[in-house]
Amino acid sequence: MEINNISINSNKSEQSRKVYVLTSTQEQTSNLSTLWESFISKFKSDDIVEPKVLEPQDTIKTQLCKCKKGKSKNYCDNIYEILQMTKNNNSNDKRSKELYQNLLKINDNSLDINGENIRQIRKDTTRTYPATITFHQKDKILKKLENVLRAFSNYDNTIKYCQGMNFIVGFFLYHCEEHIAFWLFVSLIEEYDLRSLFMENFPGLKIHIKRLEYILKNEYPSYWENFETIGVKVEIFMVEWLFSLFSSLIPLELQMDFYKGFFSHGWIFFYKMCISCILNLKGEFSEADEIYIALKNGKNEDDKEEEGKNVWKKIIQRAYSINIKADVMSINK
Repeated sequence: MEINNISINSNKSEQSRKVYVLTSTQEQTSNLSTLWESFISKFKSDDIVEPKVLEPQDTIKTQLCKCKKGKSKNYCDNIYEILQMTKNNNSNDKRSKELYQNLLKINDNSLDINGENIRQIRKDTTRTYPATITFHQKDKILKKLENVLRAFSNYDNTIKYCQGMNFIVGFFLYHCEEHIAFWLFVSLIEEYDLRSLFMENFPGLKIHIKRLEYILKNEYPSYWENFETIGVKVEIFMVEWLFSLFSSLIPLELQMDFYKGFFSHGWIFFYKMCISCILNLKGEFSEADEIYIALKNGKNEDDKEEEGKNVWKKIIQRAYSINIKADVMSINK
């Protein structure tokens, strides 16, 4: 069977297909917890990295991006554009910077009795963008990443730090100074409702899964039918896309166009990006796992690194041209 770029090999027996099914609410929460564990397992390691002492006043300029920088010494012009789309567009003023530094001065132990939150942050900073050499050559970037994640953990003591946040904050730090990165991340949490992704029982995750399923069923039925045929479940491939906003997958230097779209159009653009990734599928698939791998990589396994980057460029560019009806946003349960 072939629909557009996907060819489904339907000769496999029903018993040999790996099918993922969610039924009751309790089972769904349990399965989502399993998917979350699967996502964060990629960051687990026994390697212990001795943390450096972090100073709130450490503001050495270590921006890595090659974007134009004419608006401010604290961020590139692309970040300036994004700031204009948020309520925190004054995050570069003195008061905002002082608020951020005050958060760093809070005794972490008073909010994190067992110290597990801080230990996890310190582990994950060294695992952020592992394939981006320049990100790790600049030691100050890793220190700033830990600073921002600690500050946010003190700012929002309900959700604190969750894995996936490190990639999003890492993207900001690639383009701006740490106090700007902090307030941009706060904007995502508060203005764009990333909070619901990281809350207990993952209410946001459930909603976004239902919305993408709705889009596939109603606007891309051929893909939905193919997924149904071999037991592909949206939640399996969507978890990493959501918790890192694609940042753990898209090469760091290519993410700006995605984030501009997200800050400008919100979750509608995220769903466009999901559809663009699905439309990029090509080849013959006989098992659900084969499609999960293809969707995670965004490219074929035999593609060279530069070819893979070009694929991600095309996926992001195509996302801007995809039309999705706004009524999908009415799905809130």
